[in-house]
Amino acid sequence: MMLAVSRKKDLGWSDLYCEQHELTSPVSDVPSPPPRKRPRCIIYGTKTRLEGPSPPPARENLFNRVPDEILKHIFNNLSKRDLLSCMSLCRRFYRVGSDRDLWHSADYFGLKFIDHSLIYEVLRGAKMLRAANASSRVPLLEPIVLKPLRLQYVDLTNTAISKPLLISLLNASQDLRKLSLESLTFCDDDICSSIARNHRLDTLNLCMVTGLTVEGVTRIMQHCQQIVSLNVAWTPMDSECLMSLVRLLPRGLKELNIAGCANRFTDAHLTELCKRCPKLEKLCVADNSNLSPSSLTEILSVLSELRHLDLSRCHRLQPEDMWALENLPKLEFLSCHSFPDWRDYERDIRKGLYRVLVNAGPDLSSIARPQPNQHRQDRILWGVPMR
Repeated sequence: MMLAVSRKKDLGWSDLYCEQHELTSPVSDVPSPPPRKRPRCIIYGTKTRLEGPSPPPARENLFNRVPDEILKHIFNNLSKRDLLSCMSLCRRFYRVGSDRDLWHSADYFGLKFIDHSLIYEVLRGAKMLRAANASSRVPLLEPIVLKPLRLQYVDLTNTAISKPLLISLLNASQDLRKLSLESLTFCDDDICSSIARNHRLDTLNLCMVTGLTVEGVTRIMQHCQQIVSLNVAWTPMDSECLMSLVRLLPRGLKELNIAGCANRFTDAHLTELCKRCPKLEKLCVADNSNLSPSSLTEILSVLSELRHLDLSRCHRLQPEDMWALENLPKLEFLSCHSFPDWRDYERDIRKGLYRVLVNAGPDLSSIARPQPNQHRQDRILWGVPMR
């Protein structure tokens, strides 16, 4: 026993602990669990990942089953603001929303717009632009060069538009068919040169514009010979400018409103007008007080296609002078409003005009105008509905 103890004293504490543990540890037949194994590494090319449970499969995007034509039909019923919001969601919506048919028309009626915003919308392929009674909030400082536009119908009636924006739009629009610049305050030679670039123009409304010169009128009339409807009523032009206008009018002109020239429009101008445009069907020369009875003789001898004539407030004309208009074969309506003692005046005229309706026809002030009655709800320009 003493020997055993002395031997234990010679041993270290670790050896003694191991010896006692081996003597006292119970023997168990239950095998110990195997050591945990590391996941097997799988190498794909240059990337290494640990093999594990695969992620759940992604849910199918049901919009992938919807054809583009159905999406386009849905987008066609949205406003421009909602359409832009949808286009910002994904690439496919942007591609479908950028279709030109969805941007057929741009409507800024009565709104305040930013010049660049209007340009971006027109560049998407708009054919119709309505900005009547609108105003520019952030105007351009100078004209910019745009790619060719698809604009065909442009209504800028009573629009406070900047000159650089108007020049930029007109220079890029070489396929205009109908244009209204009513009440434009800077219709100078630069604007006229831009209008003259549109050789297919058939309707032009320059009512109450200012700034027209002989050179500007000459440019428009020489290059736009397909015009059939023209309105230059109440446009301040001197006698020389009026003579240049009537001598260069398109020979196929059918509707003309040249009212409100006061003392500047004379019998000589009307004679040149009748010789130049023998196919006129509607003619308004109201508020031209210098017209004499001899002017009616020229109308009778040349304008055989005339259906509606407006002589309101031409005070030098008497009822007996108008009786000769009965000889016009196709005349249907005669307007002669606001004469002194107009009740007796109208009664005397009807004595000699049996088949002509006096003061009963449509108002000729609507010639070349996009909308006779400016209403926001009437989304129609020159009889063409806006989409």
